Amino acid sequence: MRESFEIPADLRLSRCPTKQVGLSFPIPLDRRIDDLCDLANDEGAATSRKELVAALILDAPSQPKKLAALIKAYRKAAARDAAVSPVGEENILRFQPPKPGRRPKLSPGSQQA
Repeated sequence: MRESFEIPADLRLSRCPTKQVGLSFPIPLDRRIDDLCDLANDEGAATSRKELVAALILDAPSQPKKLAALIKAYRKAAARDAAVSPVGEENILRFQPPKPGRRPKLSPGSQQA
């Protein structure tokens, strides 16, 4: 049975009840999420993968034609299109396995080493 929710429309999204979702991404996109978090953190955002993906979903267009165009572009994209840094002359993307455990959450104003 599904629960119904009433959420005040002015409540900040970050304070709304959450729902667990299971998602998997192609490895180049998974790495892009980490790289984008690092870029945001370099600017003092102190963000997480969860918050980054939520922000991107919030910014997604709600116009059907624009949304369909994004989906079609994704379907045609190559692994290189997910790279934040340019692909080297070898034309190969290399990925090191992530360190075990959760990524550390930075506090606002902290610098990542």
